[in-house]
Amino acid sequence: MKVRGIQLLQRGFHSRLRYAIIATADAKRAAQKMAEIINLAEIQEARRKARARGPERENLERALGLMRENLAAVAAELVNAPQLEHAELITRIERLLAMIRYGMRMLGERDAGSRASGG
Repeated sequence: MKVRGIQLLQRGFHSRLRYAIIATADAKRAAQKMAEIINLAEIQEARRKARARGPERENLERALGLMRENLAAVAAELVNAPQLEHAELITRIERLLAMIRYGMRMLGERDAGSRASGG
């Protein structure tokens, strides 16, 4: 009788264990599907944001190009300018560099400092 009781307990344990394994596998599959759905939603959201930022980014890149051209012109002007105008031109250069660095940070460029000055 004891042996039969132990066998019944073992069967009950094994069936509960089997159920727990199946339930765990089902939960893992469900969690994986949910993660895939969330990941897909994040990808779609990133695409929407990228599309919306397209014209804004282009405008900012165009403005940065103009500021770089202006910086080059002011630097060339500084070379031939009389000593009395140097302070004003250097101030203009510093302001242009600051605006270029800021614009580059807005674009997410990593090495904004060296690229702003053409390096």
